Amino acid sequence: MTHLDANAPDTPEYLVNADGYLTGTVSGRYACAHCDEAFGRKKVAKADDGMVVHRRCLEGYDNMRSAKRHVERREAEEAELAEKRARLAANIERRGTDMSAFASFDNPEIRSLDGEDYAEWCFFLEAVTTLERAEKRLAEWGERLAGNPENAFSWSMEAFDAAADKSVFGQVAYYFERGLSVEEIKELADREVYRGARSPARSTSPVSNLMEQEVVAAYARVTGRPY
Repeated sequence: MTHLDANAPDTPEYLVNADGYLTGTVSGRYACAHCDEAFGRKKVAKADDGMVVHRRCLEGYDNMRSAKRHVERREAEEAELAEKRARLAANIERRGTDMSAFASFDNPEIRSLDGEDYAEWCFFLEAVTTLERAEKRLAEWGERLAGNPENAFSWSMEAFDAAADKSVFGQVAYYFERGLSVEEIKELADREVYRGARSPARSTSPVSNLMEQEVVAAYARVTGRPY
């Protein structure tokens, strides 16, 4: 038995009469889209999607559609998650989990890289270089702090900048270890930049605000975008 779609181009508007019944010439040829029973002389109703059902079946049909959409969304989410896990696993298999080793000039595979693969290698090389430089700058500042605290604090902006780079580019290393792509990392960094712009630090501690500003600036450096 055929179901009836009131929105179909070939469905005439007069198919349902003023009393809410299908016209007699077609009532026996169509079945309810919910219970699959022929309409006969039972009142009908049109669901939101245009399908014609018994009036008594309308609520059940809507609930059925809602449940079906829920299942479809869940299946789509599960498929998307499985695809993402496979992609992350493939990145880990290809790159390993050590960002420094991957971005090293000693990596024999760099000779065959080109295009997007080479751009990926350059991105992580820059991340490794920035992280190592930040750690070196912090160590040097720590030595100055131990030798001459007043002078070290007087010129401490470099320490704020280095601390932010160590935190943020250390996070990049964490993302690399888990197989995220360059674009995925940049997208996460973009969110942090947007968050910092939308909700700037307003702590009662000026030092805390300054540190937050440097962290947002470091995330902007991760994106490589001019904004």
